[in-house]
Amino acid sequence: METINISESQGKVLQHQSSLNVKSLMRNDPMSNNIYLYLKTHNKTGLKYLGKTTQNPFKYNGSGVYWQKHLNKHGTDISTKVIYETQDEELFKIIGTYVSEQFDIVNSNEWANLKPESGDGGGGYTHTEEWKQQVSKRHTGRIKSPEECKNISKGKKGKSIKGHEQTKEIREKISKANKGMIRTSEQRANISNSLKGRVLSDEHKANIAIGLQTAVRNNTKSNCIHCGKEVLSRMMNIWHNDNCAHENNPNYKDVITKRKVQKEKEWNTRKNK
Repeated sequence: METINISESQGKVLQHQSSLNVKSLMRNDPMSNNIYLYLKTHNKTGLKYLGKTTQNPFKYNGSGVYWQKHLNKHGTDISTKVIYETQDEELFKIIGTYVSEQFDIVNSNEWANLKPESGDGGGGYTHTEEWKQQVSKRHTGRIKSPEECKNISKGKKGKSIKGHEQTKEIREKISKANKGMIRTSEQRANISNSLKGRVLSDEHKANIAIGLQTAVRNNTKSNCIHCGKEVLSRMMNIWHNDNCAHENNPNYKDVITKRKVQKEKEWNTRKNK
């Protein structure tokens, strides 16, 4: 167990220092109101993290977003040093901000912190454009391990982008909204590029096979309610029924206008390439 004392050379920052009460800390005294500024170092990768806690800092692993991802990937083999201990929140803010600036924890690749440790838990702090670029640069070109990809996939199963569970009703609404959608050439190209080189699991392949078998069974033909043409049922709602351009469709003018606009967009996209 090690305590790093901060020098008094910084004047106001060092108005108050305290030594770590080892016995109180080890028994995790519930009556203690101490605030700890700690330094975590990952023993395998060397990545550092500066944090604040009112819990036992030697048992608490830290809650930073990037730090937590690092622990999930590389494990929790970490060492802890208590840099500062106080019961004064304002003083903690001064000390935490000073240490953050001295080690440049936000911009340095040696640290996992995404913001200065001022003890506010992230509230009220606005990131600068420079900071955003630094974070973007840190993640650009980063290759996820198979284990990390598996954990991300497992966490997203059954959830939407916002993290809410997708009920049957939500899935039906999404399906209905996408039916008949005409994508531009650029959209189709982006989808194609995102899928190239993707390795499918055996489970995924089996699900695709089941889906294709179902599609073949349901690949029947039917007649459009407006023009009477016989087409595949899966193509019906794209070019016929409510989207039919035949004059028997009361909304055929709107359909024609929509198709013209779509073609103009595609043409402009090709022309600008």
